[in-house]
Amino acid sequence: MFILTSASSVALDLIRVILIQLVLFGHLNGYFHLVNWLSPPVFPFIQNIAVSGFFLLSGFLISYSLSQKTNN
Repeated sequence: MFILTSASSVALDLIRVILIQLVLFGHLNGYFHLVNWLSPPVFPFIQNIAVSGFFLLSGFLISYSLSQKTNN
């Protein structure tokens, strides 16, 4: 069984923050054309991976939290 320590919790939260920032930057770049070399098809691909990674990691953390609450 996976045990979530405070250090690994901080690391997973940091990964989630980075993924959120990638998505946010992608939306801002799409609206304001901040960086031309990140225009489609390059950055939308990265954005899609960031969204998928965020939901995957969030789902894991939610299910882990629920399993810990039911075991205690």
